[in-house]
Amino acid sequence: MSETGDGAMTTVVHAGEEDNASAVALWTANAKDGLYTRHANPTVAAFEAKMQALEGGAAAVAMASGMAAVSQTLLSLLRQGDRLVVPAKVFVGVRTLLSDFLPHYGIDVAPVDMNDRDALRSALEAPGVAAVYCETISNPWAEAVDVPGIVAVAREAGVPVIVDNTLATPHLFRPIEAGADIVLHSASKYIGGHGDAIGGVVVTREAGAAEPIRTARRILGGILSPANAYLLQRGLKTLSMRMERHCANAEAVAAFLAGHPKVRRVNYPGLESAPDHATAASFLPRFGGLLSFELHEQFDHRRLVDALTMCKSRYSFGEPGTVALIQDWIRLIRLSVGLEDAADIVADLSRALDDA
Repeated sequence: MSETGDGAMTTVVHAGEEDNASAVALWTANAKDGLYTRHANPTVAAFEAKMQALEGGAAAVAMASGMAAVSQTLLSLLRQGDRLVVPAKVFVGVRTLLSDFLPHYGIDVAPVDMNDRDALRSALEAPGVAAVYCETISNPWAEAVDVPGIVAVAREAGVPVIVDNTLATPHLFRPIEAGADIVLHSASKYIGGHGDAIGGVVVTREAGAAEPIRTARRILGGILSPANAYLLQRGLKTLSMRMERHCANAEAVAAFLAGHPKVRRVNYPGLESAPDHATAASFLPRFGGLLSFELHEQFDHRRLVDALTMCKSRYSFGEPGTVALIQDWIRLIRLSVGLEDAADIVADLSRALDDA
């Protein structure tokens, strides 16, 4: 429950706002009220207040990007000799952090199938386990994990849980309510929602847990800029409406692709045929706006993407337009389904599939 009302949209609109202004001010000065912007900034603080209220946490720390949120959180909490339990499938940027950087600090990383309770329990029995890290829905696979179940198993072992909630967003799921200790986002995606700002944010269950993360941000320097904070908090006010449209369109597109003869498989937890559907449906009301799919081997992913006219090909996602990106390393096309009319998205994909 928010301080301003019971509804999520009420929280988003009013949290962090001043009574005597129609919008949060954009403070671009290097210093304000004796504080250097690397330490704190009023515009950044307003965005943090909205995210704290929306995720139901005790504190929020805004970062320069999603990867800044992940790296500064892990580097602030883990120590030499610690072990971090992670999913077998994880976002490629995080995978590089885990494989190429954390070992330099003497931190062990243990990949595990997060939906295998016995495997997770076994991983948590190893000495030195300091935290569990997972993604509510994985990028780019678009596969859901049982976050409430993971939290329950971790609680038995006394291990804190860190959840990347970027793809679900707090509109669909609030991990702290399920018992998670730390929630983080690449705010560049659905939180901002317009493809015009880069940022990240970390929300903690306990206020004290945010302090080492805030210190890491100040020393390592990955603070969100005031200009990006302004854009993100403005975009955040339409999160619920946008997510409903993203979800509805993704459901329609996933159904179309799943029935197309050139498509070998579609990864989207909203499909009843998806292996993770029951898991996702147990705690998610809807299934987000991102999916991935693979063509049969005789068809060309590159020709399909190049043949798209309305849908664009670029790296980010969660923006108003539909965005496709080839993931060559796992032979998938990641599709961020936008806010256009669903029929137009399907028509563009249908034409491109004819050329694949």
